[in-house]
Amino acid sequence: MEIDPFTTREQYLKFLKSQYRFHYLTDIYYTSRSLLPIIPDIRQRRRLPLIRRDIVDLGGERLELPLVQDCKVDIPTALGWLYVAESAKLGSAFYLHKIALLGLTKDCGAGHLSQNAELCGLHWRKFSAALDAADFSDLDEERLLIGAEQAYENMLFMIKHNFFQ
Repeated sequence: MEIDPFTTREQYLKFLKSQYRFHYLTDIYYTSRSLLPIIPDIRQRRRLPLIRRDIVDLGGERLELPLVQDCKVDIPTALGWLYVAESAKLGSAFYLHKIALLGLTKDCGAGHLSQNAELCGLHWRKFSAALDAADFSDLDEERLLIGAEQAYENMLFMIKHNFFQ
């Protein structure tokens, strides 16, 4: 947050592009049937199309959406990635307040932040409860942690790439 991506529309567009790149990588997990038994509402949590629309709303280019193919994923690794992506939503209500000062709304530029913003705490609790209820071996838990570390490092890379390149 030291780069303060919500001070100008240009900064916010950089933030959106970093979000797009990160969610492009996580989209396969949001669309995988393999995760439905653990997180039944996983597909409704998907943000990539909303981020893409927000970028266009701010005058950015229409970025591609991945070809959604249902494939088997390593469930613990996927849940680690999703842990990072879902926890990042917890600041949505705060961010919405900041970008409202830029004249942006859920209908123009802030759709991905508005997705369940008023219920982000409840959605997080449902997600974390599903993780807690899953029966993982010690090896599965280690793979979940590795997935979370990979996701976090990728998210940081995307932010650095968009703000410091």
